[in-house]
Amino acid sequence: MSELVKEQQKFSLMLGLLLVHIARETDYRVTLGESWRTPEQAAANAAKGIGIKNSLHCERLAQDLNFFRDDKLVPPPEEVGAWWEEQGGAWGGRFGDPPHFSLAYGGRK
Repeated sequence: MSELVKEQQKFSLMLGLLLVHIARETDYRVTLGESWRTPEQAAANAAKGIGIKNSLHCERLAQDLNFFRDDKLVPPPEEVGAWWEEQGGAWGGRFGDPPHFSLAYGGRK
């Protein structure tokens, strides 16, 4: 099994734990946002200034999550981002992309 596949599996398990944590420990509702992104999509986003060309979404190591409270889309709460980081993940709230949850790989978050 390649190193990337091992990291993708680890990320998938971490993401499942995150979703369980949100359901059990918060009063937020969450839905899945963007997960996989083609290299062409990443390059187009980077050209618009809304992402990076070598996005971890292209490696299947990032997931955007939509948080809702009282049926309104809201930013992910700090405590959820902090919990994710405690598990070894990288949270986009630290670098201007709050819905982004990823597993660092190849020097990228």
